[in-house]
Amino acid sequence: MLEFYLYRAKFIKSEQISLFSQDILPSDIFIKAIKEKPSLSLNNNYDWHIGNVEVYQDGTGYFAVGRTKKSIVEKYDERSKNFLEKEDDESPHTHVLFDIKIGLLCIARKTKLAPTINGIARKIEVLFSNTVIVKEYSVDVKIDYIRDPKSFISHIKMAYAIKKFTATFTGPNPIDADEIFQKPMSVYLNKANGSSGRTTIKGRDLNSEVITEVAISVASTGNNANAQILENKDEELKIIYLGDNHINIKIDEEKFDKHDIIRQMVSKYKSVKKV
Repeated sequence: MLEFYLYRAKFIKSEQISLFSQDILPSDIFIKAIKEKPSLSLNNNYDWHIGNVEVYQDGTGYFAVGRTKKSIVEKYDERSKNFLEKEDDESPHTHVLFDIKIGLLCIARKTKLAPTINGIARKIEVLFSNTVIVKEYSVDVKIDYIRDPKSFISHIKMAYAIKKFTATFTGPNPIDADEIFQKPMSVYLNKANGSSGRTTIKGRDLNSEVITEVAISVASTGNNANAQILENKDEELKIIYLGDNHINIKIDEEKFDKHDIIRQMVSKYKSVKKV
């Protein structure tokens, strides 16, 4: 069984070097970074690599990410009738599908490669960060998982009162960030030369429609949120979280089809926007 998890890849421009004045968009940097097929020596003497890159005409595609390490393999040689020790490469890797228009990555879990799916995402983030194109334009790379907001939104809509709402944000990049929160806050963050931030608002009863809209945008852009609510008039305040609800896709390994996974990836992402 293969399990894929949805992530948002963000290539955030620096205030000092305007990407748009240089006639290059975050999506251009995204695809150029992938095509560089970066490699990097990281901890524990592992070399991490991006390879097997395929780019399709609609701006989607595939690559493999993995690590190599020299190891001693014990083998029996039939010709010499001796046991031998030979140096060999250990190269576990996993599948990644992408959509550069939206900034989506769909990463397959592989515990032999990293104990957690977030661990693989962090390595991709570091690999992208060390490409020539990213360094040239002083881009801050963020790869964050997309949370399923259904449970959070359900609590918001059913709450007697919403007393407090906190949300995180990053710099300008996502094409579908909301006009109320993500866009203005990301501009502010960029002007201040920051990399990430959070805001909190309080009130007697915050507008649930506005909070819902912002929460959906926060989830779809790979950010996080929590709220303090009264579920019923006479109950104590309760804190709810957007949380760690990863969005995933499960398929039988023998049925692995790159284009089918891409279709499911985009469909799952669009379902977040329609909660």
